[in-house]
Amino acid sequence: MEMKGRISRQAPKHARGRAPLRWLSIFPALASEHIPKDVMLLPGALTRSRRINQVDLVAKSPPPEAPKSGLRLIASRHPLWYLVLKSRDYDVLHLFHLKWESVLLGLAFKLRNPRGRLYVKLDADAFIEQQVSTRRRWRKPRVSDLVYILADRLSCETTTIYRLLIAKGWSQHKLLLLPNGIESDTRALLAAEKSARVQTILTVGRLGTEQKNTERLIRSYGALPAHLRQIWSLTLVGPIEPSHEQALRDLATSACCGGGEVNFVGRIADRASLCELYGRASIFVLPSRWESSGLVLIEALFAGLYSLATPVGCAPDLLSDPQLGTLLPEEDSAFGVQLQQALTIPRDPKAIKQRAARLVRDWDDIADTLIDAIII
Repeated sequence: MEMKGRISRQAPKHARGRAPLRWLSIFPALASEHIPKDVMLLPGALTRSRRINQVDLVAKSPPPEAPKSGLRLIASRHPLWYLVLKSRDYDVLHLFHLKWESVLLGLAFKLRNPRGRLYVKLDADAFIEQQVSTRRRWRKPRVSDLVYILADRLSCETTTIYRLLIAKGWSQHKLLLLPNGIESDTRALLAAEKSARVQTILTVGRLGTEQKNTERLIRSYGALPAHLRQIWSLTLVGPIEPSHEQALRDLATSACCGGGEVNFVGRIADRASLCELYGRASIFVLPSRWESSGLVLIEALFAGLYSLATPVGCAPDLLSDPQLGTLLPEEDSAFGVQLQQALTIPRDPKAIKQRAARLVRDWDDIADTLIDAIII
């Protein structure tokens, strides 16, 4: 994967000897579903750096089960007011996404602490493209323009968006291509081969939502030849959208006519149990209509799963290597053909794990790169 702005783990000479940074991340909508995602993993990795003195994460209502090792979670019903009062206590403010909330919080921080550094981590490729391409009205600035002006550093997660933003005039000195990584503990769990592989197609996500496009995968499984469905099962992991649950279950029943097995597992909160499920499967499919990044795809590759994914999020970067998987087409019929081919080709889980390790860094390494970029 192309890496723009990647910097050595060793601090630059001009940065050595500086006082450790005081870091504040703000994500008002923090919830349980964000615990295994970058919202928590990046601040958590920053706490392990010797160049960071403290890391605080402000949210309106932090989930009680969120890990707290080294990371201080602060509940504030009004993050903007917290920032007005506390801006001068921090060297870096870390915000997420191109939205008005980032503009207001960033402006308050810069007014109260002009010497502070503002870093904005971008997300959701489809929405970034829409925001930076929206025509201005009556010289009214876009949200993306205001965030870009206020921020000292921004990062995006995919090569596609990096190239788009550079083409729109964003500076390479300000914008960092910083793909999401994998947590070292998760990497270790996925590396272990504890049990034999079974012929299972696996997907992980919020089932039944428009984004995840679960119904397409179930239809494609149902369209497989009967002899393949007799030996291959489909396992779906994640909470089911209540308004679509019955429709999904009916679709799964229909897909199994003449043979086959579709299993709804539900949400697995325990990371070890989820990693064990990855380790038993043989194929991973991510049929999403859009993705911010697609962390489950990274996990699947580290588990040695040959992966199929639509060309969204990090999939085009990761699956450019045909040994790791393939990108799925938009048409249902072609989707089914690709799925059928994936079930019959040779797969080498060990080789997939090794190739994934060369493409994706752990979060501690990513945190070091980010710190280097912030202090330049």
